[in-house]
Amino acid sequence: SNSVLHQNRHPATEREVWQVEIVSTFIHDIHKIKASFSSWVNLSFIIGQAFGCLLL
Repeated sequence: SNSVLHQNRHPATEREVWQVEIVSTFIHDIHKIKASFSSWVNLSFIIGQAFGCLLL
């Protein structure tokens, strides 16, 4: 009975660990995407400023 209970619980905990892995990876990717997006916006702003100075 005890071993059966353990067998029934094991896949659930494994699935929970798997879900936590996916969520943490997803959050990490979102932070990377946001960081790269903000750096791209900063870069395009700097380039825009440079072109503005050249045109003026």
